[in-house]
This record gives sequence, C-alpha cells and structure tokens, in this order.
Amino acid sequence: MGRAKLFRQKLISHVDSVAVKTVYSWVLQQTRDRFGAAQDEAEQIAEKAFLLLTRTLVKRSEEQILFPAIQGRDKHQKRESENLPRQEVVLTPWSHDDLEVHREFGLKALQNARLLRLIEEAYRQGASLSANMLVLNTMNGAQSAHV
Repeated sequence: MGRAKLFRQKLISHVDSVAVKTVYSWVLQQTRDRFGAAQDEAEQIAEKAFLLLTRTLVKRSEEQILFPAIQGRDKHQKRESENLPRQEVVLTPWSHDDLEVHREFGLKALQNARLLRLIEEAYRQGASLSANMLVLNTMNGAQSAHV
C-alpha cells in the first residue's frame, strides 16, 4: 500500500523550523521553563511580553524596518515617485503571525496579509507606498532575514 503521505509536509516542517527561531518563541520557551506555566498561560504571557517589547520599550523590533515611504496619504497620481517628498515609516515586512497564516492558509493568503499590513502601517503613519515599494518589502521573508 505504501507509506502514508502527509499533505504539505515540507511546508509545515519549514514553518516549524523558522517558528522556533523567533523572539516570540524564545519568550514563550522562557516563560514555560522559568515559571512552569501551562501552555495556554505561557502563550498569553508571551504575547503580552512580545507586544511590550516591540511597542513600548524599543522604537522598533527586530522584525521591523525604517523605510522611506511617500509622504502623505493622497499621493496616488501617475507621476514618478522619485520626485515626491519622502517620510521614514516603521514597517513590519515579516512577523511571527505570518508563520501561522502560511501554515493554515498557504502562500497566497500570506502574501495578501503582508501586503495589507504594510499598507495599513504606512497609512497610519501618514504615508503611502508605491507598487515598487510594496514589491521590495514583500519579497523578503524569514529565511532572507536570517531568523
């Protein structure tokens, strides 16, 4: 009869390999090892600790970058974007949440979620991103960032 084949086994093993190397995973492991918390409690504590680390204690986390976006939210004219004024924004091209999206829903959903997150982050900071800027920020992943 042959060996049972698991669907998307290579993808799942790759996601698991990358997930172990994130800061969130390290905080989760430390919470379980040092304090002996149950898995559910450790996940809640790790999520709050990760948010504290990335949003209040440091200006940007290791998953975030400073990127020169187009200043203003209404700069959607068909002009060359090189001539428009720039503004530095903090973007998150890769997040530990992306691993779960990739595992559960696949590559297309991951790409859409990343595009949406980048556009929303730039918009909240009063800037906009051109198509070339979006491509530049979505072509990198956990492996290219050496996570």
